[in-house]
Amino acid sequence: MLELITTPVDRENPALAALFDQEELARELDLFTHAHWKSDSPQGFRARVLRWHTGNRCTLEIALMNGAMSPDLIGKIYAVERPDIYEYLGELERAGFDRTSKFSTPQALAYVPSLRLLLQEKVQGLAVREVFLGTDPHLQVEAARRSALWLARFQDVGPKRGPVTSPQAQFAQLERWVGRLAPLGGLLAEKSKELFRRLQAELPKLGGTEGLAGHGSYSPDHVLLTNSQTVTIDWDGYDVADPARDVARFVVATERLALGHLHSICALNWLADVAPGARPSPLDLRAQLVGRCIPRNLRRGEGHRDIAATSLLQGCDVFEAGQVLRDEGSGSPVGKESCGDAR
Repeated sequence: MLELITTPVDRENPALAALFDQEELARELDLFTHAHWKSDSPQGFRARVLRWHTGNRCTLEIALMNGAMSPDLIGKIYAVERPDIYEYLGELERAGFDRTSKFSTPQALAYVPSLRLLLQEKVQGLAVREVFLGTDPHLQVEAARRSALWLARFQDVGPKRGPVTSPQAQFAQLERWVGRLAPLGGLLAEKSKELFRRLQAELPKLGGTEGLAGHGSYSPDHVLLTNSQTVTIDWDGYDVADPARDVARFVVATERLALGHLHSICALNWLADVAPGARPSPLDLRAQLVGRCIPRNLRRGEGHRDIAATSLLQGCDVFEAGQVLRDEGSGSPVGKESCGDAR
């Protein structure tokens, strides 16, 4: 038996119901518990939808309903076959990112082809996002330091597998994003074009950096802290990319977190001063940061144009000599904010 817990919106979404068969999921989970936890009797399960990416994947938190002392699971059901993620998590474990290591990833437990289901352990940890939004500066410094060290270790020894994300491919994608922004008009579209022109001018200077193992969406949401471990989750977009890309994603995600919850895009910038780890060249990171501003703000701009324009004007930082220096978009004084000591 499977009890599926969803939000009212998800419950009425026919695409979610079409993604997987609940009875088949219950059968496969029962087989899994029998094989891995030596359970002899049929089990009941409770599956709660954590996130539903329409047309792509659904993330579930899965628990036994009988109160047995078995660990909860995270299940990901994909719209297309993704056994490669299971295989990549295994490679990460063999590379030293196992469940007992200081720098870790979730243990991949099984992949069920008939459901396109990846089962992995649920990591019991505190998200760096929650630490950054807290009020303890010592914990915030420690979270920033551990996030940077995890990424540096991953870029040093992580397996280089998956699609290669080149600067040219990113540039072509950004060009499409800029085209989608144009109909919005006003300051948002104007500044996006201006930032894109800057990126276009920098592109010939890029391309000499060796591609390294990439996470694809490295951010405070995807890094969990336990007493002794730093664990990075959500490996759906792993690839090989310029190491500045994952750094840029983390920086921009942190700034957007600060803007949305702390009312200043600069509120967490001081953490960059204390975070060791990967140090891509300022030029490479600058290009990645400018590039990240355009698509992220398009998604926000469709419904939140004022916030998007503010973020676009102020959110393109340059990581240089271990510090985040303000670049202020194109240098325009419009919407300019001082980013001194924001603590």
